[in-house]
Amino acid sequence: LHIVLAYLLICNFASNSLLMTIIESERIILRDLVDQDIEIFYNYRSDDDLLKYQDFSVRSLEETQTFIQEQKTISIGQSNQWKQIGIALKDNQLIGDCAIQFTPEEIRIAEIGCTISREFHSKGYATEALRLLTKHTFKNYPIHKFKALVDIRNLPSQKMLLKVGFEKEAHFKKHYWDEKDKDWVDELQYGLLGQKIMDYELWIMNYEL
Repeated sequence: LHIVLAYLLICNFASNSLLMTIIESERIILRDLVDQDIEIFYNYRSDDDLLKYQDFSVRSLEETQTFIQEQKTISIGQSNQWKQIGIALKDNQLIGDCAIQFTPEEIRIAEIGCTISREFHSKGYATEALRLLTKHTFKNYPIHKFKALVDIRNLPSQKMLLKVGFEKEAHFKKHYWDEKDKDWVDELQYGLLGQKIMDYELWIMNYEL
């Protein structure tokens, strides 16, 4: 019964949010991808070195345009769909993207990921974006937990997830096939409980008082 109620709530939120993903902090905005992002999105999403630990890339401007058009029809929480959200500076320049999917097998658990264009690395933008996204999602949807899967060789992403508040939960041996290296690779799973976000928010409020 709880799963059914959660599903109905998520479907309601998803249908009402309709293409208007706008979440702000002091430095960045999380927003829907738009046609003006096509060239920048293509430039970093076709960078093989940047994406060496990922399995999503685009290979042409036409493919990028199609992808962004498809994303315009998807909202956070839409059943069995990844929502790709642009990360932009306050002048609206796209610097990366984050993604979220409410897992089909348990819709109260959301999987997330994040990619930042190479020239904006080491500035804390990925950490800031995932904090914004997890906080927004937990406050607006019946989410119990967030998870992220990371290639064991991807040390920067592991450190970033720990900064956001995730904890390492599992080590999967030879868990996925790396088409580039033609080998099976270990993956780590990190998790963040929604309750931890709430506890942190209460701590911040008390600290500020």
